[in-house]
Amino acid sequence: MEPLFLTDKRTLLYPQTARRVELLDNAIFEKIQKWRMFPARWELETEDFHGKKISYRGIKYTGSSEMVFWCYFQPFFDHEIPKVLAEIEKECSNKNLPPEEFLKEAADLLKVMVSRLWKEIAKTHQILKGDGFPKVEDLRDMSGTISAAKEKIDAEVAALLLRGTPALHENNPSPEDILEIKPNVMGIGINFNAFVRWAIRKWKGI
Repeated sequence: MEPLFLTDKRTLLYPQTARRVELLDNAIFEKIQKWRMFPARWELETEDFHGKKISYRGIKYTGSSEMVFWCYFQPFFDHEIPKVLAEIEKECSNKNLPPEEFLKEAADLLKVMVSRLWKEIAKTHQILKGDGFPKVEDLRDMSGTISAAKEKIDAEVAALLLRGTPALHENNPSPEDILEIKPNVMGIGINFNAFVRWAIRKWKGI
């Protein structure tokens, strides 16, 4: 099985990032293992991402059970990976760190995770399909699924790094803009330009 670590130079946040990713990796891998034990007695008791019970007894891996298997894992990736990235972005905010470098590192590690897990899912399908005796022709190529998962990770990072342009308030002065605390008469002066703009806007009902 592909190891879950990065070989490149790591940031100081890597230990925390790795722990978060490992927790998710372990959680999904346990679900894969539960499915892999299905042929032992042809019984399965589990729940999908939304908590819906999945129960099979006395049937083999074919038809509806095979369809459920291939729909089962995707929601865990789609919902849990953004949570991991959001936690890291929040950690950067708490530490007053620019998040780009740390989110990229997390994304790289998550890409390793999705690659290794989808390959394990494909191997599990191969085992289930062969009743415990895997056949070469039953091993699915997961390269397309893995590429799509990596693109989703990049899109999530891009969304977290999105920064808007600060709003300009020149044409919409607040009352504080009109009053100026300066060494004027009695310590308070009036910004007449701001006052005029404010009065015009009030007159126009803006």
